[in-house]
Amino acid sequence: MEKDLERRIVIERLKKAGIDDERAKEFLQVIPAKEAYENLRRNEILKRVIAEIGSEEVEKGAERKGVTIDEFAKEFDRGDYTGSLQVLSKKD
Repeated sequence: MEKDLERRIVIERLKKAGIDDERAKEFLQVIPAKEAYENLRRNEILKRVIAEIGSEEVEKGAERKGVTIDEFAKEFDRGDYTGSLQVLSKKD
């Protein structure tokens, strides 16, 4: 059941990106649905964290912790980040 859900989610995301059903299904024959789904999740988390603190801070934070930017983003998103990062809000 979970595999079908992951497959449907990946196909829907590919359709939103302008890829038709047949091409999406061909894509999933090359890359397993679980791997494609995990890549989508990683990208969503990374985008969200970059939008919040900026790409430069993500890179610096990953370097300070000695992890990849994906791992840093995942930790930051979960609230596991305990570094000295200070996010200042922008005034309109």
